[in-house]
Amino acid sequence: MHYQDVTTQLQLCPGDVRDLTRYQRIGSNYILNCRLDLMSIALSYPEPTFYELWLSDPTATDGSARASGPSLYPVPVIISNYRKSDGTTPNKFLADSPSLQLDTTYSGLGNIVPHRRFFLYDNIGGRKVPDPAKTSSTTQTQLQDMTVVRWASYMELRIQLRKDDPSTSIDESQKIYPPYLLIRYQQQVGSTISLSIPKLGASDESMRLPMVSFRATYCMDLSNFWYITMILFILLVIFMVISCGFKAFVHKQSLGIYPMQSEILFMDCCGTLADFFFWGLIVMCGYWFIFFKLQGVVKVLLPLDNPNSAFAAVFSICLVAKFAQVCMLIRHQSKVDIFFMDWEVIISIWVCLGFSSLLYRNQRKENFAKLRSCNLHQRPTKKGKMSVFGEQ
Repeated sequence: MHYQDVTTQLQLCPGDVRDLTRYQRIGSNYILNCRLDLMSIALSYPEPTFYELWLSDPTATDGSARASGPSLYPVPVIISNYRKSDGTTPNKFLADSPSLQLDTTYSGLGNIVPHRRFFLYDNIGGRKVPDPAKTSSTTQTQLQDMTVVRWASYMELRIQLRKDDPSTSIDESQKIYPPYLLIRYQQQVGSTISLSIPKLGASDESMRLPMVSFRATYCMDLSNFWYITMILFILLVIFMVISCGFKAFVHKQSLGIYPMQSEILFMDCCGTLADFFFWGLIVMCGYWFIFFKLQGVVKVLLPLDNPNSAFAAVFSICLVAKFAQVCMLIRHQSKVDIFFMDWEVIISIWVCLGFSSLLYRNQRKENFAKLRSCNLHQRPTKKGKMSVFGEQ
């Protein structure tokens, strides 16, 4: 019996140690799924090991270092399918509530049944006492001697950040609540384990190779974030309605005495809704990108549900509205008739006629001006005739 640093002890799936220990990086939600060979557990695995999980916390409540020596905090183990003598399962609801914090403020804390020790698999507790009369030991007889095989089909380590208390001088948002380990066990009768490895995707695949999962969940209370988001969303809707009304007013003024087309009005409203919702989603994504990806000290964690239901709903409305606007715009433009008329010949004739008329008028004005000048200085010629352009 000794202490060990937690690395891959909580996982039944094999793999690279560097990948299997990524869950220790705070803020990195981790999921690992694989299939476990029950034949190997029943016949090849060593005897089960019982673990107790502890958290080393060398820092006191006021932020100062604790006294020398180990400062260990016991991590509770919650078995989700634990069944009491009356048949009730008091821990089952925790499997569907990953963001629920088990602190003193939780009203149902007294109904939960925590545990301390746990195991990953059990190939001893369900084994029969061997019969000394049997001399041969085959795989089938060994499985018959195994009454049941138990294993942890689902394990989840849950860690939640604390909320900052303004009344204290310590930034409590950099601390965590006590974590807890959630486990769901399964068991199977040894005689039902298939001797041959089933094909991939076969109906009896889980009888020999059941699926096991390990998760590490980091979460925080996002009630303030969603409250502010709701206020901004209401303001966004208000500005969107004002924009739709302004566009309708401008469109009505441009038509004058003609009636407004409801199709164009609906198309403008869909486009405005899609544009406003799109930029609202851009702002939300930008918030998480800046405050989560670029933070030096962990104070913000992403929501657990991916994708978030509210985000998915707004994104779906945005897509549907923009698609409806584009379809109506195409339908509206397809009903417009465009005529291309070639005015080149007619225009050239009129230009030529107009230019000739202009030359004729200018020539008449010039001749009239010369004639008038000659009349002012006229004198009779030798033959008694007057010349317009001078003497003859």
